[in-house]
Amino acid sequence: MHSISLVTAADKNKLASDKVFLVALKIDIKNQDGDLMETLRVVNNNEDIVFAGETYVAYPFNININYEAGSQPTVSLTAQDVTRALMQRMQTYSGAIGSRVTLFAIHEDNLAGPADFSHVFDVISASSNDYTVSWTLGANNLLDVKFPSRRQRRDRCAWTYKDANCGYTGALTTCSYTLSEANGCEAHGNESSF
Repeated sequence: MHSISLVTAADKNKLASDKVFLVALKIDIKNQDGDLMETLRVVNNNEDIVFAGETYVAYPFNININYEAGSQPTVSLTAQDVTRALMQRMQTYSGAIGSRVTLFAIHEDNLAGPADFSHVFDVISASSNDYTVSWTLGANNLLDVKFPSRRQRRDRCAWTYKDANCGYTGALTTCSYTLSEANGCEAHGNESSF
């Protein structure tokens, strides 16, 4: 279930509105090894927007959901690539298959807040013809999902050094991620976070 912001709910309940929902994509381009190479941010709009502190470049694209009997629905993403910017990335990264695409629906009065809708897809196939680029998107691979999301081990701290979960803000610059070694959490006076 998705919830919408109060701004969106108020505008949605009006009889008429000049505000629109914008569809935006965050595309994490990955290479064949699954390493993140770059992130593209585009919005299906006539001008660039800044959403959640990131600039989304105006770029026309179409999204269609395909339903076929006896198979999972797939989503096709098609873009006119006149500059061949996407096609060049597809050629460099083997069609960008395995890349992650996050789809956002954003109310134009709520560009600072969270998206009213978002869904994550993986690129499962790619093609191009002349100046048209097409990706078939499918559900993200559940085998890639880390479960449980956090692992706790008896002899190793799970937090990243000096992040909010770690909580250490002192002068020491390194940590051994252990409890009682010379450079561990006890030496930092931070054993409660271990």
